[in-house]
Amino acid sequence: MFNDTQKGIFLIILGMSIFSFQDVLIKYLSTNTSVFQIFFVRSIIGLLVISVFLSFTKQKIIFKSEYPILTLIRVILFFSAFLAFYISLSRLSLAVANSLFFTSPFFITIFSMIFLKEKIGIRRWAAIICGFVGVIIIMNPKIDNLNLFYLLPVYCALAYALSMIIIKYTSDKDSVYSQIFHLYISALIMSSLISLFIGDGSLNIYDDPSLQFLFREWYLSYNQNTIFLFVIGIAGALGFFCLHQAYRIASPPSIAPFEYILILWSISLGWVVFGDVPDSRSFVGITIIIGSGLYIFFRENIRKAPISTEKPLR
Repeated sequence: MFNDTQKGIFLIILGMSIFSFQDVLIKYLSTNTSVFQIFFVRSIIGLLVISVFLSFTKQKIIFKSEYPILTLIRVILFFSAFLAFYISLSRLSLAVANSLFFTSPFFITIFSMIFLKEKIGIRRWAAIICGFVGVIIIMNPKIDNLNLFYLLPVYCALAYALSMIIIKYTSDKDSVYSQIFHLYISALIMSSLISLFIGDGSLNIYDDPSLQFLFREWYLSYNQNTIFLFVIGIAGALGFFCLHQAYRIASPPSIAPFEYILILWSISLGWVVFGDVPDSRSFVGITIIIGSGLYIFFRENIRKAPISTEKPLR
């Protein structure tokens, strides 16, 4: 029989593997689908899956939040975070985008010090600095050739980190399932409202792939992409369920490092599906980010003072 830690590790690996395949589909659809239509379908299916789960387990669905203002801020942060990340997939490789997203533990550590008054030692500060050095190495910034799309996954990490800090504060009264519902419902509402203004494709007048992904017309007819949209929705719900169950049954510091399996999947699938192979500079930066993030996790475990990095990274 497997113990809880082993079960947690398995669920983490399974969840991150599911998310990696979801990212492949989103990157593929970025060439012919609206990003807001992806949000819309993903939210509907996510709500259905979670509703069925709660009904099956006889758990009450509570829509009301005890922290309405913080909840509003959190859902806007979360929506904008993954909007930025999905847009980045239209221009960056899976490996680079996901590696830059994994700066979120660094931001969570910093925000934990600022908002939760948690103490951060010099060693973890050193790891954070090293991690951002890895980001700079990947970006290879040049004044005459600065790719701003590298900043989108970093913004995603920052906004995601802030939303996780809010969750840590509001979890004493708002259940995890209520907070999931808030995310899906808000994404459904925001994507629907945006579609009223740009869903007809009238603003899709640009040659840039990322802007086309943003302003492309919604399609209502059934085709192959419709299947992919539904798969993305199911994958998002199942992936989150795996991560939530993993963190529920196992010690976070013991299983959190296995989230980095997502980067290995991103490198492999990016190469097989899209022919994207990170250059040597990117590999160095990715390695530094992974190493710095793992050090923070292990350092928290040694000090027995886990901070908000114990939250799932998706």
